[in-house]
Order: sequence, then structure tokens, then C-alpha cells
Amino acid sequence: MIKKLIAADILLSFPLAYAGLKNNWLSADDVVTYLDAEELSKLSTAQIGDFYAAAETSKEILVKFLASASLPQPDALTNALATWQYAFLSAVYQSTDPIHTKLYELANLWAMFNYPEDWKPFIHYLPVSETDKYGEAIVYGRFVTYYEVQNSIG
Repeated sequence: MIKKLIAADILLSFPLAYAGLKNNWLSADDVVTYLDAEELSKLSTAQIGDFYAAAETSKEILVKFLASASLPQPDALTNALATWQYAFLSAVYQSTDPIHTKLYELANLWAMFNYPEDWKPFIHYLPVSETDKYGEAIVYGRFVTYYEVQNSIG
């Protein structure tokens, strides 16, 4: 899943690494390989050693380390999850898959992110009658509009 962040030109910060590792979107190797160097520069020499030791020990230990490094920041987890949402939506938007496939991927992402209310207009089965009546292109068009607004904000 690191490819989704890279494709969206997003650098891996401690909060993003924490959210990604905790949700199984990243591996410990991904975190070690792609963590932004600026993030490491915020740590003391001892903390850098602890970071690498945690990564070699276990995923759970690395998650705890990342939590201590990132979650003291106000709204860090909320912002990290919003960034992950954007990265996943960006991958769907940029995909060359047919609309039908993209709509199913959006529905899967909707569940993965605990059903964000503002995604309902472009979830293909909500309501089914709208998709049946207007077609998938209209529902997908709602996603495109949503994504482009999010992209202009972000």
C-alpha cells in the first residue's frame, strides 16, 4: 500500500506510519524503508536506535514506538487517517479500470474506513434504485466531483 502514498506524492510521517502499520496497510520494512528522513531527524540518537530495534523486534513493538513518536501531536491520528483515505481515493481516481470496478473498489474502501458519511453519494448500492435509474456513470461522477474538491483542499 506504500505505492498509494508514493503515487499521491505523500511522504511517510510517523502518524502515517502508525496508522498504516496498525491497519496492515504497511509492513515494518515499508516503515523503515520509506519513513521521511525529516521524521528521523526529530529523534535523538538513542530514539533512532530504539526505532530500528523496534522494527527488527516485532510489528507490535514498532506500533508502540510510532504511537509514542506521533500521537502526542493533536489530531495526528485523525489527520493520518484522512491522508490515507485521500491516497486510496486517489488510486481509484487515477486507475484505468472500468467504472464498474472502481465503484466496487470505492464500496470496499468505504467499509475499510468505517463508512464515512460524506462518501454515501458515490457508493453504488446506496440506493440501488439511483444506480439502476441513472447508471453507474452518474454515481461515479459524484465520486469524481468529491475527489476533485478534496484534491483542491488538500
